[in-house]
Amino acid sequence: MRGYLVILVAAAGGACGQNERPTATTVETLLSLIQPWDGVRRYQYSNSPAILSGAALQKVNGLRYEDVVQRDIFGPAGMSRSSFVLPPASESFQLPSATHPSWVYAAGGVTSTAADMNRFNQALLSNLFRIGAVESFDRSATGVTSFGMGSGVSDGELRFTHAGGLDNYSSGSIMFPADRSSIVVLCNFNNNNTGALFQVMAGIRSIMLASK
Repeated sequence: MRGYLVILVAAAGGACGQNERPTATTVETLLSLIQPWDGVRRYQYSNSPAILSGAALQKVNGLRYEDVVQRDIFGPAGMSRSSFVLPPASESFQLPSATHPSWVYAAGGVTSTAADMNRFNQALLSNLFRIGAVESFDRSATGVTSFGMGSGVSDGELRFTHAGGLDNYSSGSIMFPADRSSIVVLCNFNNNNTGALFQVMAGIRSIMLASK
C-alpha cells in the first residue's frame, strides 16, 4: 500500500444546529418526505437516493441496513471502528448536535475514524468488494461517477473525491488510482466550504509526493 496517509484535524466548533430535527424518526418517515420525480432529467445532489438505496437493501436482504453494511463492507474491509452507533463519550470528542442520528440513516449515519475510512478507500482501490476497478466506473456525466464520488483530473492525475458535513462535523476523502493512495480528513467544524477542504488535502498530497 503506497502513499497511505491518515490525518485527523481538530478545530474550534462553531454554532450547532443547521438542521433543526432533534427527535428520532423511522425509515418510513424519511421515505415519506421524498418528493416524486418531476420528470426533469438533471444532476442535483440529494440525500434522498441514499435513503432509498438503504431501504431497498434492507428489504432485499431481510436485514437491517446497518447489518448489511457490517456484513458487506465493514467486515471485509476490516473497519472495526465503524458503526451506526454513537461511541461513548470516553472514546470520542462530541460537540452538541441538533440532528438525531436516525435522520441521516443511509445518507451519512456512520461514525468512523480516519484510519477506517482509509481502509474503505483501499478496499475500493484494490477491488476487495469485487465491483471492478475504480478507473472503469462510469464517468460519462461530467464530475459524477456511477458509485457516488466526484471524479476529475488534476495535473494529469485521475482522482475520486467526496466530502460531507453534518452540524459541527466535516469529512473529506480523495483516492488516487495511479499509485493506490488515499487521503482522509476528519474535522469538527462544518462551514460547507468543500473547496477549502480539498485545498488542504491537495496540500497534503504535495507533501506526500515531495517525500518520496
